[in-house]
Amino acid sequence: METALAHLPRTAPVVVFGGTFDPPHVGHLIVADDLFYAYQPSAVVFIPAAIAPHKTAVRREDAGHRVEMVRRAVGEDPHFAYATLELERGGLSYTIDTVDALKALGFTDVVVAIGADNLADLPTWRDWERLVTGSRLVAVSRPGYELTPARVPVAGGRIETLAVTPVPISSTLVRERVRKGAPFRYLVPGPVYEYILARGLYR
Repeated sequence: METALAHLPRTAPVVVFGGTFDPPHVGHLIVADDLFYAYQPSAVVFIPAAIAPHKTAVRREDAGHRVEMVRRAVGEDPHFAYATLELERGGLSYTIDTVDALKALGFTDVVVAIGADNLADLPTWRDWERLVTGSRLVAVSRPGYELTPARVPVAGGRIETLAVTPVPISSTLVRERVRKGAPFRYLVPGPVYEYILARGLYR
């Protein structure tokens, strides 16, 4: 995994963009692009989760498929990277552990992107107060979830907000369309579309 991040300078911020990415879709890339524009980091790093703590009952596609789809989605875009930190660690994927691992690799300015829909649950995250004080949390807008002060937990005002381009696409929508045989070609990056068809995923 170190090699996946070895080329990134440690002098600039690094943005953690985590999720199950099951599959990654164009909305993920648009949000990541907005994050890059806002923070000018060394890269926005896509980090597929092993098991998301708040989605333990959700069936996930095989980790190898999810990593390959993320790799294809990221492509050659120099603004993006991906890392398998959480998959290598295994078990439940806690954001604080990922931040600690990045700091151990020499990244001193870690920006963690979380969806506005997750703000209410933030106080239930492992070591959430240390997460807020030890990194820069940015809550990104999502359709149906406004970024209002009432949605930001009390944490010394250290949670930033970013209104990103609204894209009403979700991985759930993509999976449902694949299962139904409905069109989904333009909901995911081209290489991901080809991979899903070639491997018969989500049928």
